[in-house]
Amino acid sequence: MFNKKKVVFGCLFFLVIISMFGLVSAKPQIITEFIGDKNLVVEANVMEYYQIDNPAQVFIHVFNKSSGEMLDNTTVDCNVELTDYNGTLVLSGIPSFDEHHWVMSRPANIVTERGEYALLIHCNATDTDGYKTFFFEANGFGDGLDVAHSIKFNASMFFMLIFLLMAIIGCV
Repeated sequence: MFNKKKVVFGCLFFLVIISMFGLVSAKPQIITEFIGDKNLVVEANVMEYYQIDNPAQVFIHVFNKSSGEMLDNTTVDCNVELTDYNGTLVLSGIPSFDEHHWVMSRPANIVTERGEYALLIHCNATDTDGYKTFFFEANGFGDGLDVAHSIKFNASMFFMLIFLLMAIIGCV
């Protein structure tokens, strides 16, 4: 009734596809931050995911490392650079100061492609400096694939795999 070659081929195909599930639902890479400071500590509210074609704002706070005092634009200047996944400079600018923090606004037409981006914030005073690098991902949703979605995705792919295997063998 069944062709033996089709059954063997279907089983091997099934095993190969099952072994690839780890590649499909692999965990995202660890987002690292490098903090380099000599006497200034730079903090900012950068999220892990942003939606493409949407504006965003980053609020930057600068502290004196030894005293913990929050600094303002009378003693500190800050610069911001945004690079895309291949290192191309996308945005470079000087954030504006608003009461207790710096504000860097990104227009909607800057991040227009999906991918990973890096944001470098460098602040310096006359004899001290500090900087921080943030990494984030831009996609169409502005959110990452969480565990609940990945379980549903894997279950649907497994169902489609069984259906494809049955079609290859000739059961359907």
